[in-house]
Amino acid sequence: MTKEFNINLACENKPKVSVKFNGDKMPGIASEDVLVNKLSGNDNIGIQLVHNNNAMKIGENIELLSAAADSENLKFNAYYYYKGGTVQSGSIKANSEFTFTYQ
Repeated sequence: MTKEFNINLACENKPKVSVKFNGDKMPGIASEDVLVNKLSGNDNIGIQLVHNNNAMKIGENIELLSAAADSENLKFNAYYYYKGGTVQSGSIKANSEFTFTYQ
């Protein structure tokens, strides 16, 4: 299951645009790109944020645009991530704060 979300930017002078997503990472996996589930009961499920088929590494600046247009619509997807083991019915909740850098 996936949830698409968009972030619209208004830019001047064609800047390079980077983003950094921060949040608590899911323990027990090799990758650095899965947010931990904040609700108890489903520790084997997390949320992975994806842009242009690339997983967003948590806590790392990632260049999205080398020369942004005046108006940009950035599309992201949030996917369930299953690391293995048992799963229970119920809700999943993850939090992330994002910061854009313009150069």
